[in-house]
Amino acid sequence: MPFDADDAYNEIEDVEIRLGIGAFSATTFPTDQAVFDWMAQFASKITVAVAEVGLTISPDSASADHLDPTTDLGKLCRAANELNAAGQVLLALDERAEGKEVSGTPKLYLDMASAMLEGCVSIAAIQAGGSGDVRTHTTTGGITSTSYTEDPNLGEERSRSDGWSLDTKN
Repeated sequence: MPFDADDAYNEIEDVEIRLGIGAFSATTFPTDQAVFDWMAQFASKITVAVAEVGLTISPDSASADHLDPTTDLGKLCRAANELNAAGQVLLALDERAEGKEVSGTPKLYLDMASAMLEGCVSIAAIQAGGSGDVRTHTTTGGITSTSYTEDPNLGEERSRSDGWSLDTKN
């Protein structure tokens, strides 16, 4: 069964507006279905990450666990979902136009979406009764850094790096 709007925390129109490249359809590249698929895949990632800290959410408006898009968590999950889909669209367009030579713009969108996902997890942890402490893994240029941030809601900017590892899959 193909993914649709109930499988993501944002609407396809959000991605269209962010990118300003027109509406997606069955005849565009990428297709609207490809965008729905990217949105749904990242929404699943959000749902699982948030569940790991004890909060159950769903993008499906018919679900009892539907995430209210007007809350801080809802807004952040929606923005993360949108930015990831926009990054995937730009990545597909770059790969198609440049023969696998990808500019930095898609990566920027994807990195911002990952950072926002970590924010979603922090907010969810606090709402679930935890401290909001988050362990972060960021990959840049094949190198992964791991950092730990304490109590982001306390306004403290404390973090420490646990180290670096080389991503050999690239």
